Amino acid sequence: MPDSYPACCIIFQVRYRLLTGLMGIFVVLLSIVVLAWGVWPVGRITRQATLRMPGGRAQDVHNLVLTWPARIRLGDPGVIRLMLESGDKAGIAGSQTSRLVESRLDAAGLKAVPAGDILEPLLPGKQAIFYWSVLPEHGGEIEAVIWVSLRSKLGENDKPGSQPGQLSQLLTAQKISIRTIDLFGMEGRVARLLGGFGLVIGIALCLVGFLLMKKRTWKEVGSDHA
Repeated sequence: MPDSYPACCIIFQVRYRLLTGLMGIFVVLLSIVVLAWGVWPVGRITRQATLRMPGGRAQDVHNLVLTWPARIRLGDPGVIRLMLESGDKAGIAGSQTSRLVESRLDAAGLKAVPAGDILEPLLPGKQAIFYWSVLPEHGGEIEAVIWVSLRSKLGENDKPGSQPGQLSQLLTAQKISIRTIDLFGMEGRVARLLGGFGLVIGIALCLVGFLLMKKRTWKEVGSDHA
């Protein structure tokens, strides 16, 4: 009985050291997967279109470039970018017409900043650029519509002292789809936090297991020399 007791203790200590090391490796691998999901860049979609105002002139063409995230992690913000370039390089000769681009993002389930209508000047041959920072409010597929209109101030048709009239024409309504993803219900920032914390704990467990095995080896070497 006295001889079997140390043997049982040795077996238990070896299993404990191995279990500590294996648990550390498992936690490290799992944390890497969770952390990678939380930091991996999401894909983006770019759409290009050539738009022509109904009844407009042949040179009254506008180039549109729309970029948005194909997926957004729940709790993480995304950016939608719209660029509209005027195809009229020389402007409207002999008129006092100035143009503004009006754009608005409509999406149920997306919190957008800025909200409402946004106005940007559109000079001949120049670009009007719009940005929206969006935050999903729930998971799943989110449908959004971006409205783009042209506002013209017609100065030559106004009477002296009167306010210039405005003409608003819808140029396009771009429909986009954004998929909100999560990891077993976890938001992106939660996954990054757990992944980073788990990585530290896993490395610590691996280090403890390694040191315990090393300590056991040193003791065996010392006993052999004794």
